[in-house]
Amino acid sequence: MTVDLQTIKQAQQQVWPTGDYQRVINHMNLVAMSEHLCDVIPVLPHHRVLDVATGTGNTALAAKRRGFPHVTGIDYSPDLLDIARNRANAEQLDVTLEEADAEDLPFPEDSFDVVLSTCGVIFAPDQQRAASEMVRVCSRGGRIGFTAWTPDGDIAQFNKTIATYVPPPADAPSPMKWGTIDGARELLGDAVDLEFNERALAFPVRSSEYYIDLMLANFGPAIAASSRLDEADRQELRKELIAVFDTRGRRLDGSVIVPGNHLVVVGTVR
Repeated sequence: MTVDLQTIKQAQQQVWPTGDYQRVINHMNLVAMSEHLCDVIPVLPHHRVLDVATGTGNTALAAKRRGFPHVTGIDYSPDLLDIARNRANAEQLDVTLEEADAEDLPFPEDSFDVVLSTCGVIFAPDQQRAASEMVRVCSRGGRIGFTAWTPDGDIAQFNKTIATYVPPPADAPSPMKWGTIDGARELLGDAVDLEFNERALAFPVRSSEYYIDLMLANFGPAIAASSRLDEADRQELRKELIAVFDTRGRRLDGSVIVPGNHLVVVGTVR
């Protein structure tokens, strides 16, 4: 049976804006991941920059803070884009933010010198199409950079634990494919010379219990999954998720440091 990618996308568009995604981002220190990606590319003042699946604008704003005149962020969630616009206005950053689909970018070929995505494009259901679109809109000799959670990391284990209670659609593509060297090469390798670096984000939380409760209350996909369970299963899921971070995190002065292992992929378009 062929997986219905369009149905998956429609469900994603409904799920991601629920809860308070910006609060999740703040606690996971994802801004630091965006800043690092802009540094390793590197992005320069004359570059035309595109942030694919910008969400609440982390990477687009990180690029713009470096003084670049042409920064565009796209996302398929208008609610998340509204948050990004509010953040840009608060910082007085002139960023173009457009509602658009990562699988069908509304730009001509060679529109950008740098194309970025921080744990965003990895959730596009049609992975090959999204990868091809990033390449298409990037100029020859331009740079593509993205980050992706690794399949053996703590965030992947968080998702796998939820999937044991609420399985994804059969044959649904895993976003963790982008977080492997072989997967990234399969998606982009024929068109881009790639470099890889696995690193840890290391985000601190008060406790595993605090973090899991925050995620279950504010992270859209977790909210959607939890809502499909009865109370007994919700409590069991919570216990298992807490155990994931108790096992993988390290304790420091009463807090827990979560590794946040991810792959940084940077490439030059041939």
